Formats: sequence, structure tokens, C-alpha cells
Amino acid sequence: DAIHYTEIARIIGAGTSAKKNNYTYEVENSNTKYVYFRLRQTDINGSSETFKPIAVKCNQKEMVSTCKIYPSPVGKMLNIENTQKILNVSIYNSIGLQVVNQDVNSSKVKLDVSKLSEGFYVIVITNENKEVITRKIIKD
Repeated sequence: DAIHYTEIARIIGAGTSAKKNNYTYEVENSNTKYVYFRLRQTDINGSSETFKPIAVKCNQKEMVSTCKIYPSPVGKMLNIENTQKILNVSIYNSIGLQVVNQDVNSSKVKLDVSKLSEGFYVIVITNENKEVITRKIIKD
């Protein structure tokens, strides 16, 4: 209602930083046409600032797609299934370097990751609704 607010998340910040930090939080599907959010930022010294509310229009057909990524850990082939058509898949290593970038046009993708070294990776999937889905994967 843009008048009464309930805290839904508390995200720990990166502390004092000279670089830009992005923070995200995903909410469950809503049965309302609009959901209202406002951000309160609290500094290390305890002072806080509350920002103006924003209204987010909900797509009541399907606000967030469902994405399956398996197996985990992955050996040679990574399977990705999404309720929306996948347009692009990127994989980043633990230091943030892009090691895979593949354009696709399907809701099911088999990705050969056999040449990747063992370790942790972040996979970023962009679908036809321009949603960006980010997950962590482990490579054996």
C-alpha cells in the first residue's frame, strides 16, 4: 500500500569501498499488481538513510522463470533447463574472468564444460524476458 512496510531482508554490505557494489534480493511471486519497496541504508557508525519508495509492476502470468542447472558438481556436460527461452549463458571463474560465453535460443541447453579447471564458477543466464539468473556451480 506504499504506507506500511515490513522488513523482508537485511543484506550485509561490503563495508567502506572505493568501487561500486551491487546488491540483489529476489522476492516470491506476488498476487498483487504492484509491490512497493523502499531501501534503508545503515552505515557502520549506525546512521541510516531511508530512500523514497518504488513501485514494481508484477507480471502475474509468470514473474520469475524457473531454472534448473545440473549436475552439481559438474564433470563434462552441464544441463540447463528454463521455463523461458534462454538467450545467453556466460560462466565466470573465481576471479571474475569470463571463461564461457555462448548465445543460445532454447529452453534446454547442454554446455560442454570439460575444458574448465576444477573449482567454483558463477553462471549467468539471460532469458527471453531479459531476466538475468545467476547461480554458483562446482566443476569436478
